[in-house]
Amino acid sequence: MIATYLAGMDSHFLEISKLMREVAATGAAALADCAATYPQAMRHGFDGTIASVPSYVVQNRRSMILVEDCHPTPLGYEIEARVVASALHALGVLPNYVPEEPTKVLDGASAVLPTLTRSAEDPRLFEITTAPKDHVILFLGSEGISRTHNAIIPLDTSVVDGLKVRYQLGDFAADADAEGESHHSSWRRRSSARSPSPFGPPSSPNGAARPREHSAIP
Repeated sequence: MIATYLAGMDSHFLEISKLMREVAATGAAALADCAATYPQAMRHGFDGTIASVPSYVVQNRRSMILVEDCHPTPLGYEIEARVVASALHALGVLPNYVPEEPTKVLDGASAVLPTLTRSAEDPRLFEITTAPKDHVILFLGSEGISRTHNAIIPLDTSVVDGLKVRYQLGDFAADADAEGESHHSSWRRRSSARSPSPFGPPSSPNGAARPREHSAIP
């Protein structure tokens, strides 16, 4: 048996995918055509062709199943495994296997959307609530497209990224606790805690300066 790559529809894999299909057509080998599943994965949950799916959805769906060098992610390998298992079942190798739609695994790839609220303790601070132990990244920007962590987001973050470099500001990221809450500020500096904030240290209701991890958003 031979199997095409899940990324086999990419231009640099088209020739090898074509060759594998030609070999299988001669009867010399059975084919598990993972590449043919790629378009199905891109439009999974949508009606029509890939062209009808928003471009950022296609890009993010790709990042769910393929890393940047075109190897599959764990989810992508599960899709490939289902394609191969179905092909083996058709050959009688896995008689007890019940074939499933390969892209059905995407139904289980759910995400909990975090909420962003002002802190009741201090309106200059914010709190993020999400699934327990989630790693949350907050993006700020204007209308546009940016790429980060192998995913496409519908925001142009270049202006805020420039401010982070200019003022040596930390990443807009925090880890939620067991209750799904995070109280860390995005404006924590990368440099020493003794370095002055370009926005000045905010004060707590009793007038004392807050710890650096609770710095206010300007």
